[in-house]
Amino acid sequence: MVEHADATKFGSSMSSCLPLLVFHHHPGDGQEDGDDEMLMFSISKQTLHKNMEHDLLAAGSSMCWTTAQGWILAQDRGTMSSSTCLWNPSTGTELPLPDLGEEHQIPYQCRCLLSHKDPTHPGCVVVLFNNAAPDLWYCHTTGDGDNSSRRWRRYS
Repeated sequence: MVEHADATKFGSSMSSCLPLLVFHHHPGDGQEDGDDEMLMFSISKQTLHKNMEHDLLAAGSSMCWTTAQGWILAQDRGTMSSSTCLWNPSTGTELPLPDLGEEHQIPYQCRCLLSHKDPTHPGCVVVLFNNAAPDLWYCHTTGDGDNSSRRWRRYS
């Protein structure tokens, strides 16, 4: 069963579908028109949902890391200045984050953690741990009027 995850389904009714597997899908119709999509599979309901936000995690130069809280840290490296955000696939909510510049060169083999269950909490920090080296990157998800706390920092 395939359902289209429209904006009205993303509220509390979508939470009954958790946990979700989110994956990139290229239809096997033989056409190379770049019409890829993101799909969500509900493990609990055994249903497949087409995702409206497929551009957010589209193939190509995008990178993403999952969190234990169900959010996905998404980075689009396809632009001059990368577009970075936290995205909740069950609600469709996006939380913009400071751009990750090329100077950070964050590898894919990182683990992403949030310091709070709710990333809009004033003290919440996003942390990326490099699994292959003793490196980590972090930034605050919300600003306190001070933009210096809203930038990515690296520790080695």
